[in-house]
Amino acid sequence: MAKLHLDTDIGGELDDLCALAMLVKWPDLELTGVTTVADENGRRAGYAKYVLSIAGREDIPVAAGDDVSLGCFRFKPGYPKEEDYWPEPIERHPGELEETLRLLKKSIEHRPRWAGHRGSRGSPNGT
Repeated sequence: MAKLHLDTDIGGELDDLCALAMLVKWPDLELTGVTTVADENGRRAGYAKYVLSIAGREDIPVAAGDDVSLGCFRFKPGYPKEEDYWPEPIERHPGELEETLRLLKKSIEHRPRWAGHRGSRGSPNGT
């Protein structure tokens, strides 16, 4: 089974929402975790947790990544109006940097050596 960690900026446009929905139902794929980037007080992490709860996959860990309040982004992300895209207000899930780093470390440690087609003897080129 392939393993994948998703790092996402979910919430600004629909592409990452669609990707997350696809990944949670993809056959023979284990989603090891979701981290967010350019988060704003856990807003994106809240969106990811909400989507996972709808899919019945609360077992997949989510951690808020770097926050725009750190001042290391050139711009503040824009979001569409929540009421236009979400059926209810979404609870934010801010987190600590250490939590996010632990999740990333765990995902990296559990990822497969090779994801994709293998040659006849186990390596990508068949050797």
